[in-house]
Amino acid sequence: MITKKLLVSLATGLAVVAVGIPAASASTAAPVTQVIKVKTVNTSNTMPSPTSFGFTETLWQGKKQVGNDAIQCSFASQQATTGQCSGVLWFGRTGSFFISFTVGNSNTVHGRIVGGTGAYANARGTVMHTSSTTNSNIGWGTLRFTLAP
Repeated sequence: MITKKLLVSLATGLAVVAVGIPAASASTAAPVTQVIKVKTVNTSNTMPSPTSFGFTETLWQGKKQVGNDAIQCSFASQQATTGQCSGVLWFGRTGSFFISFTVGNSNTVHGRIVGGTGAYANARGTVMHTSSTTNSNIGWGTLRFTLAP
């Protein structure tokens, strides 16, 4: 026989099951910082104007090519010693990063990851690149990022 007490117990049990214990989600969990390190090898250079330049590179991990990039930089004048750069790094079918940074006369630049696509959609973080002091066509890059919800 179903009694009022049994119905209240069943309803309470169903409510607990329906609500459940909150699980960690992307919006409540602390974001995890991820790191990608690559060797960069210059593949082309362009100078579309006296105040801008661009280049492309292949991205390597060990002996495996893992991606490519394309960077464009511009300067306020021909006398400017620093310029603003933006670019995209893409990793095959996995996704892309959008970056921006300031370039000057140092062989190391620090910049921002301002977005991404695919597995890197909504990426935010930092990018650092150091060019070789003995071969300007080679460098090493580090991307540190989290994926925003």
